[in-house]
Amino acid sequence: MPQLVWTRISPKKEVAINDFKYFEEEINTSGEGHWDGDKYNKAVVGDTFAFVVGPVDSARLEFYTIARIGDSSERLHHWSTAPHLKTRKVVILRPVTGNSTKTYNFKQFVSQVYKSKNYARKFPRQTQRVMSPLPKDIILGEHKTKETLTRQLDEMTEFILKLKNKN
Repeated sequence: MPQLVWTRISPKKEVAINDFKYFEEEINTSGEGHWDGDKYNKAVVGDTFAFVVGPVDSARLEFYTIARIGDSSERLHHWSTAPHLKTRKVVILRPVTGNSTKTYNFKQFVSQVYKSKNYARKFPRQTQRVMSPLPKDIILGEHKTKETLTRQLDEMTEFILKLKNKN
């Protein structure tokens, strides 16, 4: 089961906003975007990465899948060169739903995952791993269950049989 890693794009921090705009441009042009990995480099390929975007009262989560992990030499030239970041890996992200980004209301997420209405306390301050499991309605295409795949195969088989019977 994939783990969730998230980071806050604060509307008050111009550097974070600009980095996120650059990331979105990468996603729109190439289908992949670069972002800082987590502090301890524990994110792995297949994990889910979410950006918390917008003001506290209306924040949303934008979900991506970690497609590849790059080493610190792949850090983008406009990123911070602070000494504590020199060993931080880079995560290469793709939208979880093909070409579009899956979004989720942050308040709703916190109330489901943390069973809490105090959503302001749950905002990440840096890129970090979320220790609670993902909500069941966040379905990631790369991590389908055996039952889902079996059902989809049955539906395709039924569709093909109907087509054959028409001819």
